[in-house]
Amino acid sequence: AEFGERVAELVEQMTVTDSRGLHYRERKERQAEKLKNAPPEVRAIKAADLLHNLFSLVEAARAGEDLSLKFDHDKEETLWGYRLVLSSLSAGWTHPLLDALERYLKEYEAL
Repeated sequence: AEFGERVAELVEQMTVTDSRGLHYRERKERQAEKLKNAPPEVRAIKAADLLHNLFSLVEAARAGEDLSLKFDHDKEETLWGYRLVLSSLSAGWTHPLLDALERYLKEYEAL
């Protein structure tokens, strides 16, 4: 693995492997369930990943991109999925990444 065995193990702990072909809501529900009991390292990696993705969404929306062409779900479902996963990440864990995610969620919602 490019980043080392330990990082590969952490990524594996947050990956939902049986989600192929599932609708967005089902994928997010499985992901949220898996993250509820994840160790802090896994939560931090997932939070950073979500923050990067959300930042990209905000930038694309600001630039006027039609995001509906990229996804199999609409903005409201995207917001629902991010909130669900954020709720699981926040269960029993605090981190500045969670605050940043909340801010970007509000910004994306307002666009």
